[in-house]
Amino acid sequence: MPEVLPSQAVAIIDSLFPEAAKLPGVFLIGHFRSNDLAVVTDLARAIAPELIRLSAEEFARFFAAITACRQQVKRWRATERPITFNLGDDGPNPVSVIRAALGQCPDEIVAAGTAGLAFIDPPDLRESLRLDISAAGSALHNREWKAATVLAGATIEGLLLWKLGPCDPASLQAALGNEAKRPPPLDDWNLNLLIQAARNLGYIQSSTERAAMLAKDFRNLIHPGRGKRLQQACDRGTALLALGALEHVIRDLSPPPVVGG
Repeated sequence: MPEVLPSQAVAIIDSLFPEAAKLPGVFLIGHFRSNDLAVVTDLARAIAPELIRLSAEEFARFFAAITACRQQVKRWRATERPITFNLGDDGPNPVSVIRAALGQCPDEIVAAGTAGLAFIDPPDLRESLRLDISAAGSALHNREWKAATVLAGATIEGLLLWKLGPCDPASLQAALGNEAKRPPPLDDWNLNLLIQAARNLGYIQSSTERAAMLAKDFRNLIHPGRGKRLQQACDRGTALLALGALEHVIRDLSPPPVVGG
């Protein structure tokens, strides 16, 4: 069975058992819903274990609810008696327990080994960038060359935008080497301007600038017209180059290690 995302499971549960989303989630299920109940257990079991992010107590309730659902389906299929189903005397139905647990779980997590980016603040931006880095690496592993190329380029853009954000407008204008023309607001800069300014301000090395510029060009191949016009397409090479450029940007922006202390 293909893997299912928590949000997908929640959406399907809501379509089968709308009452599961309504607090306190106390309702009965008749024996004629055995197939629907089996679907719920299959969905829960098809979610990748690393996406089940629950506390020990929550996981125990989640696991008990899945077990209760599976046992009830077996009982219904072994007898034709119309037994209604709930967990405990007045507690929520197991389907509600499963739905509530999955509603807390993310659809994606940062893969082990992904750059920590401890120097990035605020934390929500740091985790967003780490998720993009993780997704780019996963796309490369899955031979999704365009996705890897584009995600890596977008993450470079996010990192440089973060680095240049605190700079005053005069410094940014001087960094572009065009004193006569007032640059647009930083949020409107394209990747070309971000790379140029970061290099001129000394935030990235010249070799990183060259790699990032190539990654920028390859990222633009997402537009069908450009790819056709240039007779180029994203492939393993563009993905590797873009991810390599990303690694170099992270290296250059990372503060030097503290020696001694």
